[in-house]
Amino acid sequence: MSFKSFMCKLVLAFNINVVVYATTINSSAPIVDLGYAVHKAVVNTTGAYYNFSNIRYAEPPVGQFRFRAAIPPTTINRTVQEAPPDQICYQGGASAWQALTGPFLASIIAGPNASLAGGIDHSAAANISIPAGIPTTGTPIQSEDCLFLDVMAPEVIFNAANTSAKGAPVMLMIHGGGFTGGWKDGVGNPAGLLAEGMRDGRTGFVYVQINYRLGFFGFPPKSINDKDTQSNAGLLDQRLAITWVQNYIHLFGGNPNDITLMGESAGASSIMAHITSYGGNGTVPFQQALMQSPAWRPASTAAFYQDLYQEVLQLANATSYAQIRTMNSSQLEDINNAIVAVAPYASFSFGTNIDGDYIPDAPTVLLAQGKFHKNLTIMVTHNSNEGLLFTDPTVNSQSAFIANLHGLAIGASNASINHLATVTYPPVFDGSQPYTTETERTSIAMREGIVECNAFALNKAFNNNTRAYTFGEFPGLHAQDLEYIFWNGDSVGTFGDPINSTAVKIIQSATVQFVLTGNPNVPDYMGAALPELPLYGEGAEILFLNGTTVQDGRDSAANQRCDYWETGLYED
Repeated sequence: MSFKSFMCKLVLAFNINVVVYATTINSSAPIVDLGYAVHKAVVNTTGAYYNFSNIRYAEPPVGQFRFRAAIPPTTINRTVQEAPPDQICYQGGASAWQALTGPFLASIIAGPNASLAGGIDHSAAANISIPAGIPTTGTPIQSEDCLFLDVMAPEVIFNAANTSAKGAPVMLMIHGGGFTGGWKDGVGNPAGLLAEGMRDGRTGFVYVQINYRLGFFGFPPKSINDKDTQSNAGLLDQRLAITWVQNYIHLFGGNPNDITLMGESAGASSIMAHITSYGGNGTVPFQQALMQSPAWRPASTAAFYQDLYQEVLQLANATSYAQIRTMNSSQLEDINNAIVAVAPYASFSFGTNIDGDYIPDAPTVLLAQGKFHKNLTIMVTHNSNEGLLFTDPTVNSQSAFIANLHGLAIGASNASINHLATVTYPPVFDGSQPYTTETERTSIAMREGIVECNAFALNKAFNNNTRAYTFGEFPGLHAQDLEYIFWNGDSVGTFGDPINSTAVKIIQSATVQFVLTGNPNVPDYMGAALPELPLYGEGAEILFLNGTTVQDGRDSAANQRCDYWETGLYED
């Protein structure tokens, strides 16, 4: 993967890329009748699996259905759908702060300022740059009518659909993108994962990837008394897609009672929201969860979303959502882009929020209170340099650091921000803290506040009966692990370094084995033993994958700073 394509992934919360599958339309390919729709597979010519693409899982959320929970399909279409054109949900464009990201990363990665990236001099990367917006070449059509999913089933699993009483495990991927960007097949080609699932006589699994509404369309801010608008509509899209899998996946050879959710960044924090949904009341339609770098904006309070609602009304020149629902898609897209463009650093404004219903409180608070769905098996991972991508390089003083924290944790009290800036991350650069410069302090605060402390909270909530790893391949940026998870034979990584074959084997094997058995450790890899992911336990033990080194150690998130992020920002 080139650096340019990697940065395209990162433009909208760093997770956009166009994948080209080695496929062919075959007249003998199987057909699945869903009752309301009929779909014919595209055959993957290299991975021996069937791809049923762009299956509608909800009625179009348009017109009067805008900003509300989606409903299952009611329209019947008996025309055989054969590789219908891809449609994606409206993207949020780029935020102004992202213009600083490329030059900053270049200065860090391409030594002599490489200390934040592991001290490695990669001067060849000195001229890297970040695109100004989402990639346009090959980008599918953006539309409000975007609630589609893909099902990919190995031939042997699909062919056994009518003969196997149980069915194969299911992996459902929720893409990241800061809740304002990304789409179902923009994460990576799952061919390598599907092949790993069949290696050495394994049973394999069915892979599902989904779209969900983004930005203003999926997470519309509202007044506290508005019962007719769903401010977490995008999350409910995901929930509806999971329910669709429960109802239909047996037709593809999958087991509706063996579903693993997998997500990265916003996709991972979406899963965190589902785990804490309704404060742990009721049930959830999945059994396992694999969360990679769960990125949640701290202190995204209900009050903040009410203020954002007033901004929407002003931009729309409207007084209510009744008026906004009559606007055309282009007008709504303009509102979406305008708000994302001026989002605070490391934020995209729109996203999951406390609605008093699906998300009754901040997920980390609910986890600490035991108000979550406990009958689940989880695995949580994070990268070594999560914060670099969210670090404002202009922060060079205590006042700038405080302002940066206010922009990130916009609903936090002044007392909480002051505690972060003076106690949690004091302005002391004499080597007694885990940073010696303002940039390092900001990077660590972003790393922990946005990602790592969420992972730590999840491990603690599940009584440390979890397994985890830290991805530290150079330079360990947020979302960089995707090229290892969805590895399909590349020999060179994003930054010109050779792909670490040991790390690939561990990551892909652990991912697949977790889906198949709930335990990421494999007995061997083609006859060779692999390092095991230790039980997290009271010692917060984790496997580090860092260059040529693979070793156990204590999770960097297991610290008092994360204890404060978990609950401190929500105190009066």
